[in-house]
Amino acid sequence: MGDATTQRELTAGEKAVGLTFNPSGDERVQKLKELFAQAFDIVEQSVSADDGTEKTARKRKMRDAALHEIVTAQMWTVKVITLKD
Repeated sequence: MGDATTQRELTAGEKAVGLTFNPSGDERVQKLKELFAQAFDIVEQSVSADDGTEKTARKRKMRDAALHEIVTAQMWTVKVITLKD
């Protein structure tokens, strides 16, 4: 991981996928974590303000489910790449 990431606050997505944790140093793992972190951040920002409407509440629930699935998918993809037969 580059110096730029270590000199700034991690985004919510980078924290959620554990961007700084890659003990194997595998470039594929790093790339996947970066991509999933970007997806997480895009979805996480999709509900910017809660206006108290039912639509916003529903959208927040869908957003939360999507964030959960992004992290789950990231973990499984890293597992596939790093699994030793």
